[in-house]
Amino acid sequence: MNNVELTREFWRIWNEEGLSGLRARYDDFFTDDFEWRPPITEVMGARYVGREGFERYIADVEETLSDIHGELEEVTEIAPDVVHSRVRMHGEGTSSGAVIDAPVIGISRFSDGRICWGWGSYDPATAERVAEAIARGEEIEV
Repeated sequence: MNNVELTREFWRIWNEEGLSGLRARYDDFFTDDFEWRPPITEVMGARYVGREGFERYIADVEETLSDIHGELEEVTEIAPDVVHSRVRMHGEGTSSGAVIDAPVIGISRFSDGRICWGWGSYDPATAERVAEAIARGEEIEV
C-alpha cells in the first residue's frame, strides 16, 4: 500500500471504527516513535509521541468531543514520503454541545510505509506554508 492509500485507509478506519479502530491498528499505521501535533498544537503546544502518546491523544479527544469524524476531501503526495490531506472534521463538544464543522489540513511524513510524523492545522494559510517548506526539504519547527 502506498502512502496515499494508507492515508485513505486511516480515514476510512477512523470513520467506520472510530479512534478505537485506529488504536487497535496502531502498528499498521504508525512507527513506534510516531509524533503527532494536532491542530490544538497551534494554541497549546501539545504533541503526542509513540503508542502511549497516541493513547493519551485518544483519551483527550474522547473527553472533549463526541461523534468526531472526518470527511476526506483531498489527499496528495507533495514530496517523497510526505502526504498532504484536507479533511472536514465534524463532532460535538461533550460539555458545551458546540457543533464542530471545520476544515483540517494534515501533513504526514512516512518511514518504511508507516506514518512517523503528523501535523494538523485549522489554518489553511499556515498549512500551505508548512507544506511548501516540507516539499522543498526544509526542516521545520512547528
